[in-house]
Amino acid sequence: MVASTFPAGFEGVVAKCLAAAGVRVFRMCGGLALYEAEDRFPFFSNTFLVLSSVSGKQAAFEKMVAEAGRSMPKLRNRRGSFRVRFSEGNRFVGVPKSLTLAAEKTIVRNTGMTVDRVNPGTEYWFLLRSEGFGFFGELLRKQTAHKPRRGELRPELANLLCHCAGLPPNAVVCDPFAGYGAIPAQMIRHFPFSRLYIGDTDEERVTLLKTLSADRRVAVSRSDARALDHIGPGSVDRIVTDPPWGVYSPIDSSLPRETLAEFARIMKAGGKIVLLTACSELWVAAAEDAALETAETFPVLVNGKKASVLVLIKAGFGGL
Repeated sequence: MVASTFPAGFEGVVAKCLAAAGVRVFRMCGGLALYEAEDRFPFFSNTFLVLSSVSGKQAAFEKMVAEAGRSMPKLRNRRGSFRVRFSEGNRFVGVPKSLTLAAEKTIVRNTGMTVDRVNPGTEYWFLLRSEGFGFFGELLRKQTAHKPRRGELRPELANLLCHCAGLPPNAVVCDPFAGYGAIPAQMIRHFPFSRLYIGDTDEERVTLLKTLSADRRVAVSRSDARALDHIGPGSVDRIVTDPPWGVYSPIDSSLPRETLAEFARIMKAGGKIVLLTACSELWVAAAEDAALETAETFPVLVNGKKASVLVLIKAGFGGL
């Protein structure tokens, strides 16, 4: 069994993706999936081989280390060095030195590896969860070291937003608030489309966006999401985007209303819009004005900040 972390709030989306891939899921909770086999799904951050677990009143680091000592399997052909880490509530925490030493002794005995607490080749984690269970695992795949720039989405989150859109083959897709290109980059690498419109009002970011792909299906423009004159009416199947939140600088109060009116113009009937926002009430109200149906809204955490994903649909026949 393996366990993988992902942005909290997307449990339903991840469950659907795993089910579609034929993967058996043992447990799904806040930002964590335990399932039958590792696969490199791009929306996962850290992935672990689960070596032992505890639950209920046993879910404490002391019990977890003791259980690891009793049940950790012999791992053959391990080489190199390792270190041990303890995580509680998605944060690394300190524990008594005696507990670290006991954990290290168990791993050395079962792997033959050496301890390196500074620059190890492998990490073994003890993860304590707020849901009342914990597990001990070997880190198989680590979240990329890429540090997002201010306002930039992590690739795992961008990938999940694309999944929320349910892109069919040959879809015409648009991201008019593309910024640094996190969403278009995931679209280009992992999803089907026949045409992808991406744009931003910032000239430097548009220059950056033009480096994402030489694919002729990708059209990059310096444009305002409220005036997408280069896109014909009723021509877009999906819009997946992350509009300004007003966190780093104030936004025009008319932005949601004018933007969604333009989105409604370019969308096909039955088309879908996926928005990530920290002020969902403004966008929901604007959706009503634009005759867009709010099909779904759910809370997520983005870098520790509360946000929401809105899924809007243009009513009518047609679309995908």
